[in-house]
Amino acid sequence: MQAESKVRLIINVLCLSAYVLIVAAYIGVLTHWYSIAVTALQLSRATAHKSRLLEENRLNSARSDFFKYVSLNQAKLRDASNADFPEFVEGQRLLSKIHPDLLLKLGSTTNLCRDVMITSRVCSGENSCLQCLLLLREAPVLKSIRIGLGAHPHQLKMRVHAYYFNNIPYKTDPSKMRYAVSPVVGGARVILFCDDLLSQSEWSSDFSDFGAQYKPSDLFLDSMLGEYLRKHVREVSIRGKDDPAFATATDCLPSERFRRDVATAANIPVTIPAVSSKSYIYHSVDSEKNSNSSVSGWYRDRCKWSFELHSNDSDNNSRNE
Repeated sequence: MQAESKVRLIINVLCLSAYVLIVAAYIGVLTHWYSIAVTALQLSRATAHKSRLLEENRLNSARSDFFKYVSLNQAKLRDASNADFPEFVEGQRLLSKIHPDLLLKLGSTTNLCRDVMITSRVCSGENSCLQCLLLLREAPVLKSIRIGLGAHPHQLKMRVHAYYFNNIPYKTDPSKMRYAVSPVVGGARVILFCDDLLSQSEWSSDFSDFGAQYKPSDLFLDSMLGEYLRKHVREVSIRGKDDPAFATATDCLPSERFRRDVATAANIPVTIPAVSSKSYIYHSVDSEKNSNSSVSGWYRDRCKWSFELHSNDSDNNSRNE
C-alpha cells in the first residue's frame, strides 16, 4: 500500500509539474507576443507621430515660403492683369505645395491695395479648408495686397443629406429634386421642387447653429452651387411635386447644368476668375484664439482655433451690384 501511495504521489507530482510547465510556457508565449504587440504599437505610434511632425513642419515651411514670396512680390501681384503673370503663376505653385486643392484668386484694387483670395478647389475637411484658415490666421499685413478668404466652389460629389425632426426622417436627395431658374434684379431666382423641404421652416429650427435662417435648402444650394454662385441667388422658394410647374422643371443633376443656368440667369461667369476686376471675398477672418467665444459650423469643426466671421466692404458692394 505504501509503495502504491508513493507511485500515485509521484504521478500527481509529475502531472502537477507538467501542468505548471504548460501554464508557464503558455503565459510565457502570451507575454512574449504581448510584448511584441506593445512594441509594435509603440513603434507605430512613434512613426505616426514623427510623420505628423514632419508633415506639420513641411506645412509650416510651405506657408512661410508662400508668405515670403507674396511679401516680396506684392506690388507685382497687385498689378497682375491675367493668370499668366509670372508672379501669379509662382504664387499659385507655392500655394499648391501647401495643398493641391488650394487656389489663388486676385480681385479688385482699392486705395492701391489689391484683394488676394485663398480658397479651396473642393469644399471638404480633407485638410484644404483647414489650410485656408491657417493661412488667413498667419497672413501678414501688407501694403499692396490684402489677403482674405475666397468664396468656396461647389462640391464635386453631391450627397443625400438626411435630417431628423421628432424622429421623422427628411432628406434632400439631388437625384429626386428639380429646379427652375429665372433672372431677377441683381441675380437669379431659384425654385426647388422637393416634398421633403416643404415644411423645412417648421422642422429645421434645430438644424444648424448658424441660426434659424439657415435651412437645409441653404445647405443644399451651398453644396450644389458653391458660395460664389449661391450669393447671387436673391430668391429661393420651395414647391412640391404636385405643383403644375414640376412637369417642366429641370432635374438638379447633373450639377454642372444647374450652375450654368444660375450663372446665365444672374449674368455672371460660371466659375470665379483667377484674376478679376471684382472681389469675390465672401468672408474676412479674424482670429480669436485667446477668446472664449466660438463660432459654429465647419469653421469650428475643421480648426482647433475659433474664428469670427465678418462681412467686409468689398463683399457688401458686390452684393449690391
